[in-house]
Amino acid sequence: MKVVEQGLYSLLSGDATLSGYAPGGVWRNIAPFGVDGVVVTFGAQSSVDEYTFSLRAMVDMLYQVKAIAPGESAGTAWDAANRIDALLTDGSLTISSGTVLRVRRQSSISLTEVDGGEMYQHVGGIYAITVQE
Repeated sequence: MKVVEQGLYSLLSGDATLSGYAPGGVWRNIAPFGVDGVVVTFGAQSSVDEYTFSLRAMVDMLYQVKAIAPGESAGTAWDAANRIDALLTDGSLTISSGTVLRVRRQSSISLTEVDGGEMYQHVGGIYAITVQE
């Protein structure tokens, strides 16, 4: 999973359009306290190994990838989430070992959270990533 997370970070943080929508950056699991503006987070949800005889042949992973925007409006989060989807769906995720066979969104995410009196909009998806080892 480490190589997939490195690939996700490189792809998402290296895209100028996404950086414009999410100036708070790209973070694994959670953004640090005090980051301003829209942020993108990604994190592993599950991983299932597939074997051929005694060797692991493929890994099917699910990753949550979403934009989080402060405030009552989800407009900027939707802009970032649409860019994330354009980058990931059947995209070219580059990893240092193994081969990415497929990246597809399995489901979408859209929710509002209130924390410490502040409102946050979460928009994104759960992405299935299949890697051949």
